[in-house]
Amino acid sequence: MKKITVAILRFAYCTWHGALIVSLAAAVVLLGLQFANCCLGDLVPWPKEVHLAIVFATVANFGVAIIVSLCSRKWWRAIGQSMLCFAAFIGVAFLEFISHCIPTRMTSPPSREWTSANICLPAAIAYERLAFIGGLSQRENIAVFVVTRDSIDKSRFSAGSPWTGRSGDKATAHYRNIMKACRIDVSLTDDTKFFWRSGNGMSIITIIEANGKTYLVHEQL
Repeated sequence: MKKITVAILRFAYCTWHGALIVSLAAAVVLLGLQFANCCLGDLVPWPKEVHLAIVFATVANFGVAIIVSLCSRKWWRAIGQSMLCFAAFIGVAFLEFISHCIPTRMTSPPSREWTSANICLPAAIAYERLAFIGGLSQRENIAVFVVTRDSIDKSRFSAGSPWTGRSGDKATAHYRNIMKACRIDVSLTDDTKFFWRSGNGMSIITIIEANGKTYLVHEQL
C-alpha cells in the first residue's frame, strides 16, 4: 500500500502531466456517477456541491505540483504544469457544466435563506409550514414541499397550471413526472387542483391540492 501511495504521489507531482491526468480522471469518474444516478436511480446519493469542490480541488492541486517542481529546480516542468493548469481548468469546467445540467435527486433541502427569499416571500407562506420532500438538482432546479397547517391564501395565485393554462391531463402528467423523477410517492388523480404564480426571477411556484394534502412545487426556468 505504501509503495502504491508513493507511486501515485510521484506520478502526480514529479511528472509534467500527472496533475492533469488526476484532474481529468476525477472529473470523468464523478461525471459518470452523475450519469449513473440519473439513468439508474440513486446508486450513490451524491451532492453536486461536494462533486464540484472535489474536482476543482484537483485543479488547485496544480499549485502543489508547480511548487514541487520549482523546489526541485525543474523549471521546464514547472512551466509545462502552469500551461496545463489552464487547459485542465477549461476541460474540467466543461465537464462540470455537463454534470450541473444532469438531473439527479436532491440529497438535501434548499437552505432556509434561499427558501425564504424564493418561496416564502412571494407565496406568503411561513418557512415553518414547508416540509421538503424531494427535488431535482439540475440546471433548472425543482424543489417539492408539503404545506402543513391551515390553508394557503390563494389570492396571490392564479387558478390552473402554468403549462396548460388550466387544470387538466397535461398539467397532471407534468407534475406526475416531477414526482416520479424526485422519487416522491405521491399519486395525483385526474381531479387534482392547481394554482400558480411567478416566483423571484425566472421561476414558477405551483400549489397542488391532491389526496387531502397540499404540495408546493418550485421550478426554476
